[in-house]
Amino acid sequence: MIGGHGNGGRGGRSGGRRPPPPSSGRGRGGNSGAPPPDRNDNAPNNRPLSSSSSSRPKSGRGPPNRRRPGRGEDKAKQEAERLELERKQKEEEEAAAKKAAAAAAEAKRLAEIERRNKLQSQYDAGIKSCIATLESFVNGLKLRGDLRRQFDTAVLEGSGSSPLMAERLKFEQTKKSLKSDLKKCTAFVKKIKSGSYPTPTELDSANNPIKTLNLTRYVEEVAAAIAEPNQKIKPTDIPSMVMLCVEMHRRYEGFAPALVPSLMSSVTGHGSSGEEENTLPKRLCLRLLTEFVLHGIITDLKSIVKIVSEAAGAPSEGDKEYVITDANVVVTFAKTGGLEVLGVVPRAIRVEYDRLRSEIAGKGEGKMMGVGTDMDTKEPAGEQSNANQDEKMVSTATPSSAGDTDFETPFVPTLTDGLMTEAQAVIDSYDIITPQSRAVPQPTTSTLHTHCMGAYRTLCNSFVATHRRLIKLEKRCEQDRLLQGNLSEAREKGLSDARTLLENLKKSVETLSDVLDVDPPVLPSSEEDGDDNAGATDGRGIKLWTKNENDPSEEERDARLGPFDDEETRSFYCDVPDLLATKPPALLGVNLVDLEKQKERNARQYGALSGGEGPEVGAMEVEDVDTKDDGLDEFEEGDTEDVTMEDKVEGESEDGGNKDTPHYKLMVLLEQELPEASRREKIDELADRFCVNHGSNKNSRKRLYKTLFLVPHARLDLLPYWSRFAAILDRVYSDSTLVADLEHQLHGQARFKKNQNLDSRLRTARYLSELTKFRVAPPIVVLRGIKRCLEDFTGYNIDVACSLLENCGRYLYRTKHTHKKLSELMDTMMRIKKARNLDERHVAMINSAFFMVNPPRKATQPAKKISPLEGYLRHLMTSRLDADDKSVLFVSKQIQRLPWSDPGVDCGALVSKYMMKGE
Repeated sequence: MIGGHGNGGRGGRSGGRRPPPPSSGRGRGGNSGAPPPDRNDNAPNNRPLSSSSSSRPKSGRGPPNRRRPGRGEDKAKQEAERLELERKQKEEEEAAAKKAAAAAAEAKRLAEIERRNKLQSQYDAGIKSCIATLESFVNGLKLRGDLRRQFDTAVLEGSGSSPLMAERLKFEQTKKSLKSDLKKCTAFVKKIKSGSYPTPTELDSANNPIKTLNLTRYVEEVAAAIAEPNQKIKPTDIPSMVMLCVEMHRRYEGFAPALVPSLMSSVTGHGSSGEEENTLPKRLCLRLLTEFVLHGIITDLKSIVKIVSEAAGAPSEGDKEYVITDANVVVTFAKTGGLEVLGVVPRAIRVEYDRLRSEIAGKGEGKMMGVGTDMDTKEPAGEQSNANQDEKMVSTATPSSAGDTDFETPFVPTLTDGLMTEAQAVIDSYDIITPQSRAVPQPTTSTLHTHCMGAYRTLCNSFVATHRRLIKLEKRCEQDRLLQGNLSEAREKGLSDARTLLENLKKSVETLSDVLDVDPPVLPSSEEDGDDNAGATDGRGIKLWTKNENDPSEEERDARLGPFDDEETRSFYCDVPDLLATKPPALLGVNLVDLEKQKERNARQYGALSGGEGPEVGAMEVEDVDTKDDGLDEFEEGDTEDVTMEDKVEGESEDGGNKDTPHYKLMVLLEQELPEASRREKIDELADRFCVNHGSNKNSRKRLYKTLFLVPHARLDLLPYWSRFAAILDRVYSDSTLVADLEHQLHGQARFKKNQNLDSRLRTARYLSELTKFRVAPPIVVLRGIKRCLEDFTGYNIDVACSLLENCGRYLYRTKHTHKKLSELMDTMMRIKKARNLDERHVAMINSAFFMVNPPRKATQPAKKISPLEGYLRHLMTSRLDADDKSVLFVSKQIQRLPWSDPGVDCGALVSKYMMKGE
């Protein structure tokens, strides 16, 4: 009963609470996730809970409807926290961006301040440099003007003496109190002799030897020490030397007469002093003399005017142009004299003066400083005070809140009051001193200015002409590099010398243009200078030859080239340097009598340069080709004696390998340089060096002929170049034995059939052929060799005869006087070939040699002219048409596009024609 009342009471408190469905009463808490059933549901299972089920104790979990509100509140709280976090992050990012922008703006502002500080500092430095330059110029004018007035020899009214006499009289009165110690005076002279001169500051001191010593007995020694120092004098020592001479001239009357003539003789080149080793250079002597004129030591200018006139090449009465002889003298004199001698302010000084005036007038780079500006340009830019002033300057210019627009206006440097005051003072001094600064009379000034201007115009013309020649030389050298791969030593040296000359002319022209205040010449550009040659290549490199209607005919070509096939070959064999025309005969060791004989011989032997047909060749044509060996034995004996004597001379001239002796240099030329000479320019250079340095010695020429005779066995490529070497020497000296030695060797090798060396015989044959083309060997030598081989036309004689024809036959065949004789020999050779049963190799050699001499002429048929349409169709059918689908498709489409509808063109016949040819 107690348990029943308890359950009933609980059930009564729950009131209308629905019981859980039957399916959910099986387990504890099984109805927590099930939806509540409908209140009006009359299902049989909807009945009140039993006492057993209602008495089951509940677990500690809350009811299901209490968890849902907590879960929703958590989600809302999390969403709010996320939004708050994003807001804070966004605020932090915006703050960081503002901070970075502020830092960038500040950095930009500081960079602009630094840039403006730098510009202002540069501007101030430029103004200060202008002021310093003008101050130095004006102070120099003042100093020299005061000295000229002190050294004036004109007697002043009322005093009865000149200023110079008064200075020397004052010194004479105090001379007794000075020291005349021999040791100190000698030490002073030795110090001057060694090139150690007192500076202007030392001269002003009271303890200077000039002021404390009595040098009356040493005046001439001091003058000689200045004119002939033991050490090399630098240009920086000139001011000290001048001030020393000024102090000596002020005190001693005999100093200037002892020094000036010595310097004059060094400049003019007369007298013994100009030949001594310790004499001052010519330019330094002229500079000292000009400084003496400026300082008033020299008053007579006739000698200096004469020196400048001769150096400038002043024209005579009939001439109009200056022919400058010594540009260094004119440049040195004009640069040293300047305003006081030439009456013209140098351009560098005038430019500085004009800049200061424009800055003061407010028309220059800077602006005048306004009242109340706090910037002080005298403080260093790196100090804190200067930085503060810069900040004030920037802040006063534009408001700080303007950001990046603070510095959009261009910065203009400011001319401070201090600099403006200094500049105005310098300009005033310049305006006062400049008109009064004249060291020579006006007529002399006009004369010297005229000479300097004439020399300047001549140098300008030479400068422009040298520039143009250098451009052409550089283009020519560039073409040589493209064609040959490198330049010869002579061409490289010529290019280097041209560049050095242009640099020297440029320095002289620039110096004179600055001193005389004239505009320098304008050099033409490489494009303007190369217009003359632009048409040859159209600016696209080397132009290739293409045959056209204007080309010369075969007859004209033969008349121009002679027996050679092309211009390059003709130039190599005919354009041989004539040293007798370019070198002094004494340098070559040829006297006047031998010179005339050699010129007559050259005119007779080398008269016809293009065809190689001199009178001597014509005379040889009538000579019978004979192969008798008369005189060969005697020649062999004489040659043996010459070689033996030569060997003795060589043994006697050995000098232990001294590299400075002519013998050593000759051995280097013959043994090292000559075997490596495989270019035309190199062999010409070696021939020139030999004739100049060793050609006058007969033993040296013998040694050379022996070297040329003994060609290295494996160097057949040297034969044309060594033959050219022999041709150059043969035009200078007529004692060459090379041709005779080679002819003797050729016939001697043909006479002895045992132990024959084919390579040696072929080398000798080719050597004689090259000498014949150079006209050193007469054509009869080769004709005799061919005739000698035809007499026994077997074995190696066939090879030698064919070699002679291959290397020289074409030349002899196309030469007028030897054409007939060579044709007869070739006919004889062909008859022997047909008569004898020669092997295939010899037959092939004979045919090859024959056709090289006289190649068969090709029958030239006139080209048939066809229409462009037919030519295109032939191209399609013969070139483009292949056995593939793509080609067939392309050709068929092109054929379809032909003008089939045109009655004037029979396209079907053309297509059929070339299709039949294709078959």
